[in-house]
Amino acid sequence: FFFQAEDGIRDDLVTGVQKCALPISTGVGMVLRQRAPRTAAVLEQRLRGLAAILLAVLILAVLLRERQKLPAFLIQAGPPVVLLNGLGIGAAALVSHLGRLPRPQRVALAVVVNLQNAVLAIGITAGLLGDPTMAVPPALYGLWMYFSALLLVVAGRHAAARGAATAR
Repeated sequence: FFFQAEDGIRDDLVTGVQKCALPISTGVGMVLRQRAPRTAAVLEQRLRGLAAILLAVLILAVLLRERQKLPAFLIQAGPPVVLLNGLGIGAAALVSHLGRLPRPQRVALAVVVNLQNAVLAIGITAGLLGDPTMAVPPALYGLWMYFSALLLVVAGRHAAARGAATAR
């Protein structure tokens, strides 16, 4: 489940692939969006759900692997996870407000910021550092991120519905 290697060559190869996967996939996505926006939009719709499922599987795998230590981790990492999540949402909300983005984009930005934080932290701790135990706080962050994202989306939709009703 986590890449563990006995020989340094395989370990270096795995680390190299992990370091290159995100920049390469991001670059391909940016080029595709620039040159074939319709194709990019279709692929984005299809891959968005898969990405969420893969992140959920990764989070659950980390938590299952470290389930014996989970209660202690919840006590230790729970409050900082909630605080960091709130600060991420607040920073995204502030920046998007200052950028005068419409409300749906503000909500989307707050969700995406937290999603990227969870993926990056799990990738660094479990993949690059090779320590699955260190991946537990980011996994807890990822779980909390799903909860806070749900709250953000529900609040955003409620505000949009209220605004549409007021405009009538």
